[in-house]
Amino acid sequence: MVKYKEVADNIYQIEPKRDIKLNANTFIIADKDNKKLTLIDCGSPVDPGVETIFEVIRSIGFDPENISKIINTHSHVDHAASVPQLAYETKCKAYIHKNDFKMLAGYFIYFSNYHPMKYIRFIKDGDVIKCGEYNLKVVHSPGHTIGHICLFDEDKKILFNGDMLPFIRVIEQESSLNDLISSVNKILKMDFDIALRGHGGPAKSDIEKEKYRKFLDVIQEREDNILKFLEKNDMRISEIRDKLFNYKHSVVNKLFFKPADYIMVQKHLERLEDQGKAELIRKDEKNVARLIKID
Repeated sequence: MVKYKEVADNIYQIEPKRDIKLNANTFIIADKDNKKLTLIDCGSPVDPGVETIFEVIRSIGFDPENISKIINTHSHVDHAASVPQLAYETKCKAYIHKNDFKMLAGYFIYFSNYHPMKYIRFIKDGDVIKCGEYNLKVVHSPGHTIGHICLFDEDKKILFNGDMLPFIRVIEQESSLNDLISSVNKILKMDFDIALRGHGGPAKSDIEKEKYRKFLDVIQEREDNILKFLEKNDMRISEIRDKLFNYKHSVVNKLFFKPADYIMVQKHLERLEDQGKAELIRKDEKNVARLIKID
């Protein structure tokens, strides 16, 4: 059975069928006056799947061909891999920050024979996209990916924050931890009432912002611990990761988050290197590094 709910006026959240850590929400914004629909992210072909999205659309009194656009918070597979099929079947446009274009274009190549630029349009920080009664301002928030965006209606005080929370990580080599910290601080300054997340349910502003503050505390705590580890001896990135994170009781953590946390630790080390507190020595093609504390 498809799970969906109206989380704000004319905004519907389709919940993933499986583990919310690996599968993202899809949001539908309904413009009832003009019979148009906007999707904020659209998941993968597996979850929720295009037919599930169409089923929900029909249940709220619309037709799939009413989809006029898809706005992607970023291009990861759990948020955007259904774009090619949706674009082809409904002739809608897909909006993405240019820094996340390559991965989205790759889905067109992998899943279809459709030329991506027939459907993809670029958006940038500060753009305002009208979606029915909502005016969504694009807020470039790099870190999780280099092209990650949030969408913010300043009047209605609703924030779509993609993968900023709760599974906040730098998991791409092109991204930096400093970018992620800057994006978190940017959101902490925003005046929103409710956050509609890429994973999990809606959250009130005070609860959401407290999680962001805790994240900043965790960043500092991790880096303090890394420096303590290095006082004893040089360590590989994988060794530091396994001391910082616990993978004992979760297959998902081992298969997905363990590789992601390797990159996260690497980004911590790059940040410490920039601060002159540690040195990251890259010795081989596999990027298995050893670390030296700088006196």
